Amino acid sequence: MVSIMHLAALDNAALLANWNANLPGLLAVVAPDDGAGQDPLPYGATFRPEDHVPIPRFDLSFGLPDWHGVGKHGDRDGNKKIVWTAP
Repeated sequence: MVSIMHLAALDNAALLANWNANLPGLLAVVAPDDGAGQDPLPYGATFRPEDHVPIPRFDLSFGLPDWHGVGKHGDRDGNKKIVWTAP
C-alpha cells in the first residue's frame, strides 16, 4: 500500500517529504498516462513554478470551465479557506 498525502495538506514540508518517500513506490506499480512525462524525483523543500502543470482534460469532470486545472488559480487563506480566482 502507498499512502500519498493530498495536495491540499496544510503543511507543504510534510507533504513534499511524504511524496518524496512514497512516489517511487507508486510509480513502480502505476503506469503514467500515454504522453505524460514523469517529474524527476525528489521534489525540493518547496513547490517550484514548473511543478504546477495542467491537469489533462479527461481527468476533470464534465462541464468544468476551460481554465480549471490550468495554472495556479487557487490559494489557501488560513487553514479553512481556499480562494479561487477565475482568469
